[in-house]
Amino acid sequence: MKDIAYSSRHFFENAMRGHKGVLFLEQMDGDVYRIERTNDRPPLTVLIADIYIMGQGDVYEISGEYYGIDAIVLVGFYNRYSCDAKETAKDNGIALFTLNEFFGALHRTGKSFINYVPRPKENS
Repeated sequence: MKDIAYSSRHFFENAMRGHKGVLFLEQMDGDVYRIERTNDRPPLTVLIADIYIMGQGDVYEISGEYYGIDAIVLVGFYNRYSCDAKETAKDNGIALFTLNEFFGALHRTGKSFINYVPRPKENS
């Protein structure tokens, strides 16, 4: 898998460093990060990706190439994933989120983390 653009990586790093649920962020290798979290939550190993629409095949490729990741986070503003990709990731023990979803998921652990779905926004 190709490394993402510097601007996307920089945006992710700044967002994580400003998140109240993150104690420490460490770039491990390429686009893989280790995130130490607050409140004694276990650390996460996360792959950031910039794939316009992540499909099931992308999840298979990533899970075969990156062993031991806890989550895949799509960092592009317009990035999305298919329902099959989300389920395949879960079946492989990997959470799959857009960046906005990941902000909320950072406060969760275990099954609550991998199954996290943000609450729908209320119309005012």
